[in-house]
Amino acid sequence: MLRVILSHLRRRPGRASALLLGMVVATTGFAVLTGSTATSRLQVTGTVERNSRGAYDVLVRPQGTVTELERSRGLVQPNFLGGQYGGITAAQLATVRQLAGVEVAAPIAMLGQVFNPAWTGADITAAVDPTLTRQIIEVSPRWRADAGLSNADDSLVDYVYLTKRPVIWPVGRSSRDGAYSDGKTRPLTTCDGAQGRDPIEVQEDGSESPICLTGPKHDSQERLRFIYAIVHLDGDGRFWQDTIDGPRSQERLRVFIPVSIPQLVAAIDPQAEARLVGLDRAVIDGRYLNPDEPAEPMRYSDGSSPVDGAMLANALYANRLPLDEQVALQTRGVAVTGLAEVADRAGLAAAVAGKTAIVRDYGEVTEAYTPAVWATPAVDLNPWSDLRLLMQSGPLTVTELPSGELAPQALAPAANSWPEGGSWLAPVPVLAGDVGFRKSVVDLRSALLGKIVATRTVGVFDPTKLAADANLGRVPLETYRAATAAAQGRTLSANTNPSGYLTMPPSVLLALDTILANDAVADPISAIRVRVAGVAGVDPVSNERVRLVAEQIAAQTGLAVDIVVGSSPAPQRVRLPGGNFGRPPLLLTEEWTRKGVSLAIIEAVDRKSAMLFGLILVVCVLFLANAVTAAVSERRRELAILACLGWSPGRIAAAVTGEVSLLGLLAGVCGGGAALGLGALLDLEVPFGRAALAVPVAVGLAVIAALVPAWQAARAHPRSLLERATADVGGRGGRHRSIAAMALGNLRRNPARTAVAALALLVGTAGLTGVVAVNRAFHGSITGSLLGDAVSVQVRAVDTVAVVVTLLLGLGTLADVLYLNVTQRSSEFAVLQAIGWSAGSVNRLIAYEGLAIGLLGAVSGALVGVAAAAWLARETPGALLWVSAAVALTAVMATTAALVAPALAQRRLPISTLLAQE
Repeated sequence: MLRVILSHLRRRPGRASALLLGMVVATTGFAVLTGSTATSRLQVTGTVERNSRGAYDVLVRPQGTVTELERSRGLVQPNFLGGQYGGITAAQLATVRQLAGVEVAAPIAMLGQVFNPAWTGADITAAVDPTLTRQIIEVSPRWRADAGLSNADDSLVDYVYLTKRPVIWPVGRSSRDGAYSDGKTRPLTTCDGAQGRDPIEVQEDGSESPICLTGPKHDSQERLRFIYAIVHLDGDGRFWQDTIDGPRSQERLRVFIPVSIPQLVAAIDPQAEARLVGLDRAVIDGRYLNPDEPAEPMRYSDGSSPVDGAMLANALYANRLPLDEQVALQTRGVAVTGLAEVADRAGLAAAVAGKTAIVRDYGEVTEAYTPAVWATPAVDLNPWSDLRLLMQSGPLTVTELPSGELAPQALAPAANSWPEGGSWLAPVPVLAGDVGFRKSVVDLRSALLGKIVATRTVGVFDPTKLAADANLGRVPLETYRAATAAAQGRTLSANTNPSGYLTMPPSVLLALDTILANDAVADPISAIRVRVAGVAGVDPVSNERVRLVAEQIAAQTGLAVDIVVGSSPAPQRVRLPGGNFGRPPLLLTEEWTRKGVSLAIIEAVDRKSAMLFGLILVVCVLFLANAVTAAVSERRRELAILACLGWSPGRIAAAVTGEVSLLGLLAGVCGGGAALGLGALLDLEVPFGRAALAVPVAVGLAVIAALVPAWQAARAHPRSLLERATADVGGRGGRHRSIAAMALGNLRRNPARTAVAALALLVGTAGLTGVVAVNRAFHGSITGSLLGDAVSVQVRAVDTVAVVVTLLLGLGTLADVLYLNVTQRSSEFAVLQAIGWSAGSVNRLIAYEGLAIGLLGAVSGALVGVAAAAWLARETPGALLWVSAAVALTAVMATTAALVAPALAQRRLPISTLLAQE
């Protein structure tokens, strides 16, 4: 049998070589593509594994806190915890902690925003006229935020008095009568009907007069907002001002602007927070919070208490605030001749009314924020945060527009929520009058904190030193990361508007036990962040551990539980309406969170790998089956003679199968070596084991491809094999009125061959459309997240190579079918030309047959590709229909290239010889 097989191969080297070449191409393509695809999958899986886990795996929240956008698209807004207040009890926290598998359960209780009055310096030296003896400079703040897009003029107007006359400053203002800077003691001065100790100006005649630059007649809403400055300009050009330590001189004239510094206050479990994010290692000054930080009585340095029963809570402060806000002074100057004019505020306003205000340089509002550890517990010697007014600004209400963009709902300004007399505890920020996006509720003389009315700074921490989730799969359901957004080439951050679109993370941290000890609120905890023991990534075992813990928490607490392992930042486009201070409507790009990205990537990559493996195998089998059929067809007479000589059908089938298997063995060896070389040439990683697998794969594919042709050859009657087919110009369909109709009739004459060619092209077209669907799936639900963007870059190159090779194999099968048709129907074509058909007409007949097969395969493949999209992408985007149509058109156009070889073969047919044989 082996000698017969070898003899057949030697006698027909052309067809044997063609069949061997086809097998080598198919097996090489299989080895290279499956190897690189498997390697790509391992790379993707490794990327996902390395970037799938943030600080915690499970997020526990009160029922009713999950938004519709989170339910429908898995999207969570940045710093969402900042708008969530309470809802979880200490008992529920204890229940979570006692569950098996819980490694860390870190609670956080968002308490609200406080607004601390502070002052920031502004340089107005340029507003000074050095030629004047006495002058008044009117100053009014101008606020800038939203990267310069919002500009608000302050209603506050005050005056700076600058004189070249000598000034005697009071020293030690705490006493009713005291010393002045010249060493003398003077009685109380009287200004505007009130007694006090004011600076004294020495007049030209040597007399002394108090400088009665009284503050503005502010109502209770403005009590803490004033600019009050008396300045002496000496002969050396230095500016002297009164300070708490006595008069001081400086080269530049700086006055201080009142600002209202917002800070979000939260309570944490210090031990759990240290284990979860390493907060203890982020302390840069002072000490870390103790688990049991009892509140202590509020005392002055003399032992008295400013408020009966008032308590101080020890706190950590952030070293910086991520505020995007600046302030400048608008100035107008006027000369005055005497102190009587200085005391007349109405007259001063009239005097400067005709002057043009000049906006001086802007300074950062955050310059007023300088947290420092208390050296002594005395409140009169330290800056402290007043907790008696807490503003709780709720979450955003966001809808999704038909375009896929997000739109937050605009609300009334937060300034409208300030209670009567609230500015006695916290001045209203000017930007609180801007458009609001969060419902604000003010808790005056906070019941939430009980007797705790202020904080004492025991430590300062740097949020940038926290154990940040710097990988691509970080969970931006974070606690300490500032939210930013980009628009018009600018970066926007939070400002002093408490109900603004962007908010700040917590910057004042108390110990949770300090709050719980008050028993003021039953459920102060906003969320519990849970880290599960034994989780390594998104492998099945880790996923099961997380799932079991999440289910136990939900069952035993009744709280809302989310698995957040595998989440990733996902930039979103947000339509922000215009503001009240000049900010135009903006299209923001903001980093939200998409939950479950890692699992979606793994599933999509697995589906893609399964699809590509299947496509490659199917197209290889079709390619080889057609090639083997052609080889068997050319040996019809030889097989008939063997049957007449007594060969049984089984022996004939074995000879055909053995010949193809031998070629498959040789093709496997060559294909494996070629795969290694091609992989090195194209920089594709093809493992040796995958290349060696080409040998059994090639033999197996050869046997599978030979089954049908061998079975047909074995069951055919010898007489039918010996009979030469005569030309059937009309075909089975009878007469045809056009070349196109004849072409369709010819295709129906051999439906199996037509189906093989169409199916091969269908597989290639469906593969290309399917991979586009995978990339569409990445773009829609996986890319668009930082992790998905990184993964998509890794998978697209090998996918493209795979589907292009698959499509080329399909086109090769189509070309082989058409070539076989031409050679086996040579007599038919000779008769057509003998009766008057031109060579061009015969070529059009061949072209119509090829285009018909191409249309059938391409359109069917596009439809199958669209169906694959629904499985791969879990959706059918409208754009995919256009993509599939484009792929089908491309496949039909590529079919025309496959017609070149059959057309050339037809031109070389010996017409006279064929007619003689016929």
